[in-house]
Amino acid sequence: MIQAEHKKWAHFVFKPYIMRLLKRDFHSIHLIGDIPQIDSEQQIILTPNHSTWWDGFFVYLLNEKFFQRTFYIMILEEQLAKYSFFSKLGGFSIKHNSPKKIIESLRYCSELLEGNKPVIVTIFPQGELLPSFIRPISSNPGIAKLIGMVNRKTVVLPLAIRIEYLNEEKPQLFFKFGKATDIIQNEKNLGELIENELDFIGNSILSNEFGKVILTGKKSISEKSTKLANLFKKSN
Repeated sequence: MIQAEHKKWAHFVFKPYIMRLLKRDFHSIHLIGDIPQIDSEQQIILTPNHSTWWDGFFVYLLNEKFFQRTFYIMILEEQLAKYSFFSKLGGFSIKHNSPKKIIESLRYCSELLEGNKPVIVTIFPQGELLPSFIRPISSNPGIAKLIGMVNRKTVVLPLAIRIEYLNEEKPQLFFKFGKATDIIQNEKNLGELIENELDFIGNSILSNEFGKVILTGKKSISEKSTKLANLFKKSN
């Protein structure tokens, strides 16, 4: 397997890069609900739904803004081999069609969680890209197995990610954290927890409750045109 190999220079380069991308391509980024308060003695397994190419960038952003922990993320081996730079940001590999490599990745992950420093390990339970409206959300049983391998206090933190085109030219991005728990009875239970948060986002949007803006994008062409039109009206 490919292990993570954090490099300070990689984070130094990547942080401003991802911020520029997000500001360029999104109208705004919102957090609905509260930021989970998790003790620094507890390790975090972050479990988002996986519906876009952006998701790894999103969870990196959330860690930088709210948790400031050493960041790790499980990535398909063929993808990490192709984009090896991400191993320097905390990426480590898993190969789904190899039981031996799956066990190796889970053991490596448990070692990260057993370490002395606070970490956040992102695992996408679905294991593949699927639209956010797909139900039920499936969950790989490896997460429950991983929890059983870890002796140190570890919580599972569900995360819902949803992108919507609403009244703006560019899409708006919404996050909603679930309740942190140290017990996941089965993979179906974890999938339902993520589904509940996705549904909560949908209901909030319908009620025009967009939560807290955590990042505002650059002005779109339509916004610039509107501003220019208003200035023109005032001048006449």
